[in-house]
Amino acid sequence: MSMEDDATILKQFTQDGSESAFGELVRRHVDAVYSTALRLSNGQTGLAEDITQGVFTDFARKAHTFPPGTLLGGWLYRATRNTAAATLRSERRRAAREKEAIMLQETNRPEDSASWENIRPLLDDSLDALKESDRDALLLRYFQQRSLREIGSALGVSEDAARMRIDRALERLKSLLAAKGVPSTAAALGMILETQVVGSAPVAFVQTLSATAIGAAALAPVSTLSLVTLMSTTTTKIAIPILVAACLSIPLIQQHRTVNRLLGENARLQAASQVPTHGNTESHPVVDDSNDLQLELARLRGEVAGKRELEKELSKLKEDAKRRAPV
Repeated sequence: MSMEDDATILKQFTQDGSESAFGELVRRHVDAVYSTALRLSNGQTGLAEDITQGVFTDFARKAHTFPPGTLLGGWLYRATRNTAAATLRSERRRAAREKEAIMLQETNRPEDSASWENIRPLLDDSLDALKESDRDALLLRYFQQRSLREIGSALGVSEDAARMRIDRALERLKSLLAAKGVPSTAAALGMILETQVVGSAPVAFVQTLSATAIGAAALAPVSTLSLVTLMSTTTTKIAIPILVAACLSIPLIQQHRTVNRLLGENARLQAASQVPTHGNTESHPVVDDSNDLQLELARLRGEVAGKRELEKELSKLKEDAKRRAPV
C-alpha cells in the first residue's frame, strides 16, 4: 500500500474510533517499533515488549492531536526513544560503558568494525543526532522499507531527490559512527541497515497488542478522555455506556495478560514434557502443572468470552442511544 494510506487510516481511527483502523496501523509499524525497542533494551525481549506496548498506548491516546502531515513512522520512532529513555535509564548507562569498550577495541581494527554487532549499540544515538529530514528519510527507507516513489511522495519530493536525500543521510550517519570508532563506507552501512535493522516482533505479542493498547488508552485520565466535553455535548444515555465500557475494560485487559502468560508457560511445560528423560527422572510434576494450567486457561478464556458478549451488548446500547440523541 502507498504511504498516503497511513494518513487515511489514521483519520478513520481518530474520527470514528475504529479498532480495525488502529489494528492496521499497528500491523504496519509494530516491527519497526519493536526492533527499535529491542535495540534500546539491549536485546531484552520483555523490556522491548513493555516499551512497544507503551508507545502504541500513547499513540492511541494522542493520535487526535497530530497536526496535518505528520509522518507516523517518524512520530513512532521518537515516541519509542522517549519511552525507552524513561524506563531504561540504568540500561542506557550500562550501554554507554559498553560503547566505550567497543571504541577502544576497534581503534586499531577499522577493517572489522563495520558490522551489525558494533553498529547496533551506537545506531539510535547516531540517528537521534541527525537532522529530522535526514532521519525521516532513513526511517522510511530502512525501517519501513519503502520504495523511492513512496518516500518521495511522503517527503513531497521527486524519486531522484528522495534518492539524494537518502544518500546524504547515509553519509552523515556514517560520519557520526566513524567519530564513535566504527568506520565504514556508505554502501556497507546501507547494506547492514537493509538486512539487520528490522526484525519481526513475536507473533503472540502482536496478536494481543492492538486490543491491549486500545483498552489501556481507554483508561486515560478524565482530561485525556475529554469527559467534560462528552457530558456537555451528548445525552446521558450515550455517556453512561461509554463509561461503563471503559470500566469493564480493566478486568478484560488483566484477563488478556493472564491468558498470554499462561499460554507462554503452557508452551514451555509442553516442550519440557517432550524432552526424553534419563535414568529414574520423574516427569509427573510437569504433566500435573501442565494440566493445572490448561484448566486455568480454559476458565480465563470463558471469562474473556463472557466479557466480550457484554461488550457487544454495550455497543448495541450505545448505538441505540446515538439514534435517540437530538440532532
